[in-house]
Amino acid sequence: MSAPRHPRSVVENVVFGVGLVLLVGLVALLVAEWARRPEGGPRLTVVAGAPERAFVPVEVRNAGGAVAEAVRVEVCRGATCGEAEIPYVPPGATREAVVGTGGDGAPRARIVGYLTP
Repeated sequence: MSAPRHPRSVVENVVFGVGLVLLVGLVALLVAEWARRPEGGPRLTVVAGAPERAFVPVEVRNAGGAVAEAVRVEVCRGATCGEAEIPYVPPGATREAVVGTGGDGAPRARIVGYLTP
């Protein structure tokens, strides 16, 4: 003999429906976020500003889809070079630093290296 079946109450059906809608909505949101994320790792660019005495302001932009950590920037003016480290550049962000250099002439800036977590 089998046990008698109890029909579900209205409250049980409402709780099940709300839970199911929330679960499907959360999964859809996660899939949409995953599909929108930029592809690839960090894409860093550096722009040197106008020199101010022995210092050059630089701006580092990350157009990629991943975080860059410990970004090392080198700026040279003539034969003299200086470096700065920017600890964290998230995707789509811009960070600024000031690099101390001597020398004369237009500054040349480049990314020396970075880490990805």
